[in-house]
Amino acid sequence: SLWKLSDPVSLLGGKVIQGQPEFAAHYSGNVFVFSTEENMKAFVTEPKKYLQARPFMPDQFRTLIMGPQGCGKLEVA
Repeated sequence: SLWKLSDPVSLLGGKVIQGQPEFAAHYSGNVFVFSTEENMKAFVTEPKKYLQARPFMPDQFRTLIMGPQGCGKLEVA
């Protein structure tokens, strides 16, 4: 799906959380993964609510780049 490994329920709430394979659901020819069983149940109950718009990154999204000294973190960033 367009959401790849991101939990669509959490993403709608403004958080980018990677889903776990044990919390997966199939809908409309796609497989979606969720971070918790509660999110999976919420999606299965009302999937269209979470799929109305394409996935987006929240305004507060941050990326952390780590590595040992000299590995090129500044060039990557």
